[in-house]
Amino acid sequence: MFPHKAFETYWCGDSALGGEGDMRSCVAGKVHDIDSDSSDASDYEPDGSGKFHMMDLFAVFPVGSDVESVEKTGYFDASALAAAQKQKPVDTDRPFLMYRDVNQYKDGEKESTYTRDWFDPFMPYNGYNGSKDDTVKMKPAPSDETAYYLVEDVQPDWDSLEDANIKGVSAKSQKSNGKNASKNANTKKSDSQSDAATRSLMKSIAGKYGFASGSGGWSTTMTVASDGTFSGTYHDSDMGITGDDYPKGSVTISNFKGRFKDAKKNADGSYTMQCDKSALKIDGNIGDTYIKNGSKYTVADPYGIAPCGAFTVYPAGYDSSQLSEAIVGWSHAWYDSMPAKLETPIIVNVEDTNLGSESQQDAFFQSKYLE
Repeated sequence: MFPHKAFETYWCGDSALGGEGDMRSCVAGKVHDIDSDSSDASDYEPDGSGKFHMMDLFAVFPVGSDVESVEKTGYFDASALAAAQKQKPVDTDRPFLMYRDVNQYKDGEKESTYTRDWFDPFMPYNGYNGSKDDTVKMKPAPSDETAYYLVEDVQPDWDSLEDANIKGVSAKSQKSNGKNASKNANTKKSDSQSDAATRSLMKSIAGKYGFASGSGGWSTTMTVASDGTFSGTYHDSDMGITGDDYPKGSVTISNFKGRFKDAKKNADGSYTMQCDKSALKIDGNIGDTYIKNGSKYTVADPYGIAPCGAFTVYPAGYDSSQLSEAIVGWSHAWYDSMPAKLETPIIVNVEDTNLGSESQQDAFFQSKYLE
């Protein structure tokens, strides 16, 4: 497995090129648009300044995989195999992943010159160009220490366990401790129920979401994982604000990641959950600016996520007639009309008040357009 971006992408400086329909080339380390910069595409044949970069790569091993046969194909680096043989063998009764660790390669081994035949040595050999021997071998090799096993989320049934009776504790102290233990048990039970509700909700809302008005050049997209973590991008383009260094316009941007927690079910069937302020991170500092590909980028708060407070989840099956006009108003970017019963969840930020004293009720919708 590998990112789709790795399949046909090479780099020209900090710019990623390649892919179907990309009419750009890398000449002397700079990006050139073949259509606009030259009438003769042969002027922009690869000159060696474009580079393939080593990107993420995973090898997937289902239960019962014949690891030895894979090793004999030469897929793994010889020195990595030697190191793995000194470690505990991998457990093939469990599914596992092997992740290519770029830190185990020297700097000169992490990039390769882009050539006309499109041979990327960091990708598995496809049988069409280059040769199998020229592909970069994977490090590390499989062992119990290097494999990433599938781990099931299993929690003990704390309520079924007996209370401990500690010897040497006085009856009075034991009675007092018993009361405290009872209180602690109730607290743990409450916490356990809250954790269970959170886990259940996160699994049900996992997916890709979008927040937009349907007009203008802005949107926020977010992917929620089944463990409650999320990541996404806020992007607002204004091609009318230009300068000498950024003729293609200005962009407000926020790449973010964070975590939802502490879910509780409400009487109407919706859920309330919290955005964990300590877990919310954005790339760069708010207000930072930089120039990239002829546009000026300014780092901002993630619109729709800030100020990272309370969120309401309206689950699939919820009666849409109970939704506020503000929430329904955000739906027009994704749906022609709201169904009577929600087909997918809606995640609403109930604390964003940047346009006034009342909540805007920023609403994230799941949509087929985001798949």
